[in-house]
Amino acid sequence: MNKKILALSVAAAIGGISTSASAALTFNADGVGHILIQPYFTAQEGNSTLINLVNTDTVRGKAVKVRFRSAGNSDDVLDFQVFLSPGDVWTANVSEGADGKAVLSTADKTCTVPAIPAGGVSFITNNLPPSATDAEKATWTREGYVEFLNMGDIVKDADTTTAAYKLYATTKHVAGVAPCDTAILNDPTKVEPGLSAPTSGLMGNWTIINVPSAASWAGESAALVSAGAPTNVVYFPQDSNQYFPAVSVNMHTADPLLIKADKVANFDLPDLSTPYDGDYANATAQAAALTTALAVSSVTNEFLTNAAIAAETDWVFSMPTRRYHVAYDYATTVAAEKRVFNVAGAAVTTAPVASWFYSSNTEVSGNLICVKLGGVTNFDQEEGTATAGVVFSPGTIETVKFCGEGTVVKFNGSNVLGASVASGSLSTGSTAGWTTINTANGGFGLPVLGQSFVQATNSAVAAGVSGNFGAGWAHRVTRP
Repeated sequence: MNKKILALSVAAAIGGISTSASAALTFNADGVGHILIQPYFTAQEGNSTLINLVNTDTVRGKAVKVRFRSAGNSDDVLDFQVFLSPGDVWTANVSEGADGKAVLSTADKTCTVPAIPAGGVSFITNNLPPSATDAEKATWTREGYVEFLNMGDIVKDADTTTAAYKLYATTKHVAGVAPCDTAILNDPTKVEPGLSAPTSGLMGNWTIINVPSAASWAGESAALVSAGAPTNVVYFPQDSNQYFPAVSVNMHTADPLLIKADKVANFDLPDLSTPYDGDYANATAQAAALTTALAVSSVTNEFLTNAAIAAETDWVFSMPTRRYHVAYDYATTVAAEKRVFNVAGAAVTTAPVASWFYSSNTEVSGNLICVKLGGVTNFDQEEGTATAGVVFSPGTIETVKFCGEGTVVKFNGSNVLGASVASGSLSTGSTAGWTTINTANGGFGLPVLGQSFVQATNSAVAAGVSGNFGAGWAHRVTRP
C-alpha cells in the first residue's frame, strides 16, 4: 500500500541489500528538520513536561508520527499521529495520572489519530518488563524521550475531488479549529493518497515544570534533516494489524526485536530507522546514518552543588538510536540472549566498521542494557582537577557506564529530576565546576543528546517571594 515499497523493492532487486550509511541524513544545529528528537520527558515527583511541536512550513501541512519511549530500554509506551496544518503548533502536557502512569493531555485543536480524549490518554505498559510490578511499570512510563517523524506533507490541491484536497481541508484550521473528519483521518486509503514526500520544517521545544518546587527547565528538540529531497512517504496506518511488506521487515525497521520476530504491526512504523529516501537500501543503513549524525566523542558541561544555596545538578544523557543496534529481550531467560543485536553485533567482541554497540562495550544489569564509556575528568572553578574515586553507580572509574537509554546522572547526591528508571551518581570532589565524559568508543563515538538541569534556592529573598531557581545548559560535545 505504501509508496515507499516500490522504491525499496527496486533497490533490493537491482543492487541487493546494502548496509552502508549515507551522508544524506544529518544533524541540523539550526533546529529545524524532517525528524525531531526530544531528549527527555518526565512526570516524576511532581514534574510535568510541556511539549510544543511547530510546523514552520506555511504552505504545506505535516503528517507526524509521535512516539514516547521509556528511559529504560527505549520501549514504546505511547504512539499516535498528529496532522499539522501550515504554520500550526501542537501542544501537549505529560504528567502523572491517578494510577501512577504518565498521562498525555491536550486542549489543542490540531487533528490527532486517534483523537485524544478530554481526560487525556494513559501511557501503555505492554512493552515493559513482564517481571516488573504494576507500580514499577508505571514508573517506567514517567521518564524517557520523544520521537517526531514527518511521514509526509499535506499539500492543497485545486481539484476538490482529490484525496489531497480532502486531507488538506480536514486538517486546515477554520476559525482556529481543524475539522478533523474521522471518516478521512481514520481511513488509510484516504490519508496516504493525500500525502506527498516529506520535507523539512518541524521545530520542537519542551519545558519541564515542577509546581511544588517552583522550578522549571526548558530545551529544544534535536533536528535531523535530509540533505537531498526524500522520495518516500513513510505513512503507516495507526492500527494493530500486522504489516505485510513486499520485502522483509528489515526494509522498514532496524529494531532487532521486530526483526527477530519477523513481523511488525502497522502502528510500530515508521520509526527513526524507516528509510526516508533512496540513499538507504534498508532500515539498517538509515539507522547507521542517524547514529553517525548524532555520535559524539566527549560530553562537557557545568555542575553546581553548593550546599549554601541548596544547589543540585542532574545531567541527562539520551541515546535515541541505540535501540536500532541492540535491544533488550524480556522474553528470554537466557542471560546471553537478553541483548539482541542488529546485523553482526552479537558475534563480535571488538568494534567492527561502523558499529557503535557490540558485545564487549555493552552488558546487562538487571532490566537494563549498560554501555561502557571512557574516563571522567572533573574540574573545580579554580583549575583543580579530580579523576580518582569518580564513580557512576554501578561502575568504577575504569568502566564508567550509561545504564538505560535515558540515563540521568546525579551529581554529588543531587536529585533535581526525581529520576529512578535509569539513574546513576557521580562524585566530583568539588561543589562547583565542570566535567568532561569520554564517549570516544574506539573512535566511533556514541549517539548522545541531553543537557544539565540545575536547581538552587536563594534564602535571602524577601518574604513572600519565591527563592527557587532552575537553569538548564545544553551539553557541549566533540564529534568523531
